[in-house]
Amino acid sequence: MHRRVAVGELVLDFATDDPSASAALQALYHAAPPAPPGGGTDRPADLHYRLNRRPEGWLAHSPARPPFGPTSLSDAWAFLEWRATEDLLAAPRGAIYLHGAGICMGGRGVLLIGPSGAGKSTLAAHLAARGYRVWGDDLVRFAPVPRHFSASERSWKLDDKSLSDIELLSEVCAGGAPGTFFAPPCWYVSPAAIRVDWRAEPGSAGVVVLLEASRHAGPARVERTSEGAAALEVAQALIGADRVTTPGERANLMTSVLEALEDAVAFEARGNSPRALAVALEEALA
Repeated sequence: MHRRVAVGELVLDFATDDPSASAALQALYHAAPPAPPGGGTDRPADLHYRLNRRPEGWLAHSPARPPFGPTSLSDAWAFLEWRATEDLLAAPRGAIYLHGAGICMGGRGVLLIGPSGAGKSTLAAHLAARGYRVWGDDLVRFAPVPRHFSASERSWKLDDKSLSDIELLSEVCAGGAPGTFFAPPCWYVSPAAIRVDWRAEPGSAGVVVLLEASRHAGPARVERTSEGAAALEVAQALIGADRVTTPGERANLMTSVLEALEDAVAFEARGNSPRALAVALEEALA
């Protein structure tokens, strides 16, 4: 079984030699569109990934790396999901990405910025469950021209604590909807498994929300903060900027990010309830 999908300018090919892994294969970049044909024949894939079953366990194959395993299907799957993401971030023809979440709220693009563990995915999932379209929960594409942010097809990574507070996502995962896969201790949930029209249109970001991993205690609070400091945090969260080789090009890239955020307002968000934080953010942007 094969799946060929287009992610940005790249074509990824996922395959397995065992029908029992078909659901796992479908969950890998489930939200990405099928790769388009080229020149009358299928365009060759840029990156190839394999899930193979052996008597002693599963093997995961990815480009330019030794096989991973033998191991469980969930561990092999999680390995391939992360390796595919790493390859996309490092690809010479790949896009520039932002380590952050992106939501379209009230016609404005909202970037959620913070370190791993700050709650970007959980807050993005809460907002998506409330009906907003998204650019992503952990990766958002950035195009220096025309200074637009756009959707990333990577699945959300959510733990049981996150899911227990979002009835819609709990039902999707419990029902085994296509595009969901459990790789303990986390569920990987495709945005397209939740709603077909999940993708926010490319555009500018009018709001930056800063999240801190150390600020999960207390009631939900969303407060205005420095726009300049927030813009610099966004610039520092770019991934793929190292492919821009000359100092002049790097300076132009940083200028593009700062110009893309010149009219944005900034907030700090904190609190121990993602549900309450989602409501507080809605109220702050109303």
